[in-house]
Amino acid sequence: MIEFHNACVSMGNRRIVHRLSLHVAPGECLVLAGPNGAGKSTVLRLAAGLLHASEGWVRTGNTSPAIPKTPAAPTRTAFVPEHPFLYDALTPRQHLAFVGDIFRLPPTLQQERAAFLSDVLGLKDCEHSPIGSLSRGNRQRVALCGALLPDPELLLLDEPFNTLDPLCSAALVQELKRRMHDGMSLLLATHQFSLAEQLSHRVAILCHGSLAAEGTPVMLRSQAGGPHTLEEACQHLMQTHATAEPLPNAPLP
Repeated sequence: MIEFHNACVSMGNRRIVHRLSLHVAPGECLVLAGPNGAGKSTVLRLAAGLLHASEGWVRTGNTSPAIPKTPAAPTRTAFVPEHPFLYDALTPRQHLAFVGDIFRLPPTLQQERAAFLSDVLGLKDCEHSPIGSLSRGNRQRVALCGALLPDPELLLLDEPFNTLDPLCSAALVQELKRRMHDGMSLLLATHQFSLAEQLSHRVAILCHGSLAAEGTPVMLRSQAGGPHTLEEACQHLMQTHATAEPLPNAPLP
């Protein structure tokens, strides 16, 4: 699980995330929605421990709010950013072995999981080719397999479907559902609402770093005032918030 409490992120004299309070329970998916620049990627980096809250706190699992990230956190959390870094000289199979070694997985378990994930996400045909020679979609598959290999309790994904074909996207959705059924928490930023709706228990809409609305897809449609698709409901709520609220990421005094 992960919890944000009045979390703020400032960069220089600008407020990027403003008093954000959210939680993701075990077995739950929370989708982050919002326009470009709303703060979704910043929230994911904050969750991953790559940024620290300038105010408020973030905690994962049983860590203390006073110490948001303990040395145990990386063994429970996996993060795939929108543009993941991979070693071009390695093959996908070597990359997964490298990840397995980092997490100290027994060799037999490494091989079993790598074979399973390569099959699920369609890496079999290129698992012995250098990553630098792969298409963007196949590189994304490698990054996703690496994130899933250690069986994380908390998975953070930033636009994971952007370069995937429909078949791989559908396979990823099914695998994420299976893992959530087993207790994994998922925090996902995406603009692809049809896929988001298949996964999400709740959606949090961010505008200018603030929480504009949060709820189940049914609740958000109701707040938007009628029978909308999830994408239409979110767009309506974004526009309503943008016209009603001042910009919290304006320069700090």
